[in-house]
Amino acid sequence: MLDLLCNSLDISFLKKRLTADYSEYLITELKLKPDSAPGVVSAKIKEQRQFSGNIEDAFGIYILLVTLADYNHKISDELNRRDEEQEKNRDPNLAPDEYTLAFFQENTKSIEIQFKDDHLYKVYFPLHPVCLHLTDKTKATF
Repeated sequence: MLDLLCNSLDISFLKKRLTADYSEYLITELKLKPDSAPGVVSAKIKEQRQFSGNIEDAFGIYILLVTLADYNHKISDELNRRDEEQEKNRDPNLAPDEYTLAFFQENTKSIEIQFKDDHLYKVYFPLHPVCLHLTDKTKATF
C-alpha cells in the first residue's frame, strides 16, 4: 500500500506547492523578497510566535514527503533533486527550490517513539518560532 502511494504521488507538483506557499509566507508574513537568503529568513522568523495559514499547510505536505522518504528512496531522491531547467526559468516571484527545502529542513524536527510492540516510529513536526526562545532550564524540564 505504501509503495502504491509513493509511486502515485506527483512529487514535482508537491514541491511547486511548497515553493508557492513558502514564497507567499515570505512576502505576506515576513515582508521579505522571495529570493531572500536563508540566514535573513531565519533571523526574521525569530520575531514570529508561530507558523499559521498556508505555511502551516505546507508543513503538512513537507512532513508527508519526508515521512514517505524514510520508506522510499525514490521519494527521497526526487525531493532532493534539483531541476536545472526549472531553476533557469524560475518565476522571480517564487523562492528558489533550494531555499524552500532549506527552510522546511531547518524548521522541521523529529522524535522517535518506541511503542510496546518494540516498533520505532519517527514523528516529524514543525518547530514553531516561539520554541527558539526557550531557556536551557525550560528545555531540560521536558
